Amino acid sequence: MERPLLSGGTSEQFAGRHILRMANGSQRRLWLRKEGLRLSKLVRDGGLGIVGGAAENDGLTTIGLSDLSRCLADGAFDCVDLVDAYLQRDNALNAQINAYVTIDGDGAMAQAEALDRERRSGRVRGSLHGVPISLKDNIDTAGLRTTAGSRVFADRIPERDAALVRRLRAAGAVILAKAGMHEFALGPTSASTGFGPVRNPWNTALSAGGSSGGSGAAVAARLCAGSIGTDTGGSVRNPAAWCGVVGFKPTYGMVSIDGVVPVVRSLDHCGPITRSVTDAALSLPIA
Repeated sequence: MERPLLSGGTSEQFAGRHILRMANGSQRRLWLRKEGLRLSKLVRDGGLGIVGGAAENDGLTTIGLSDLSRCLADGAFDCVDLVDAYLQRDNALNAQINAYVTIDGDGAMAQAEALDRERRSGRVRGSLHGVPISLKDNIDTAGLRTTAGSRVFADRIPERDAALVRRLRAAGAVILAKAGMHEFALGPTSASTGFGPVRNPWNTALSAGGSSGGSGAAVAARLCAGSIGTDTGGSVRNPAAWCGVVGFKPTYGMVSIDGVVPVVRSLDHCGPITRSVTDAALSLPIA
């Protein structure tokens, strides 16, 4: 199977940076221990569970998108800690499920550091400030390749963000990765793709659905707090159902499709895939 492109360093490098940052972080660890039982009620866990030994902060990835804003505002942890936890999990598990075509480790950490500086200066962009998400790989991202699941576009690097990406960045979202998909969004399985089939995290012998299969698998496996997919004839709802998460297709025109590789312009939509209905409702107005 063709391996996806992983960029931004190894899990060991990310773990080392985390240990360095957390050397004086006993208060944060105490907060997590105290909050553990309460936070467990907020969790919609992925099929692969905790990564054995991959990260001491893996528990951060269990906090739902709708609760992350409050946790970050309370100073329970920084955005760099949260992004670090997700990147370690991504690098540990992506080879098993192939949810991502490209992981932008360096870019995500740079975004997190900038957002932490803004928060410390008193600026909060919105409810997604510091929240790590992924994007289906047919949604253009400036400077980060967008393949639409095809080797034809293996080296395609857009010069500008899609309209919805600009809105997500303005709201403070951190773009972690580009999620795998059925080639050109023309199928329901995400098995026919230039970068290898996406696997269902609940059972890797099964399909994750499509065409936004990488988004569904990534959310279910806790590789991101949420993801944005596209839907022309079921491509958000189908993988959400197959992976046991929530997918929502909004009314046509509610979310801009400018900068999205098209299937049928009159039928294409963009919508969230999340762990809960509350998470989807929170992310939809921003997208």
